[in-house]
Amino acid sequence: MTEAPPLRWVGILATALYAVTGVFPYLASGLVVPAVALIILMVCWGIGLVFTARLGWTRPLLSLLGVPAALAFWWLFVTAGSELFGWTA
Repeated sequence: MTEAPPLRWVGILATALYAVTGVFPYLASGLVVPAVALIILMVCWGIGLVFTARLGWTRPLLSLLGVPAALAFWWLFVTAGSELFGWTA
């Protein structure tokens, strides 16, 4: 059995923080975006979760970038939809 790297807890923390973004703001966006857009958002979030978890296993410090990336993607997606398609609450 291999020994865990000393920074493994950073990867676990980064993955847990990323999972929290799935509730807010991603699921909460259902109040603003149409159902199809919410499905697209959640699929992208799921891909990001897998990517962050795998990155947390191999490069724990780099996995910390998952949360800011998820928030930036969410903001860009909702803002673009608001501007292009007129999504409102």
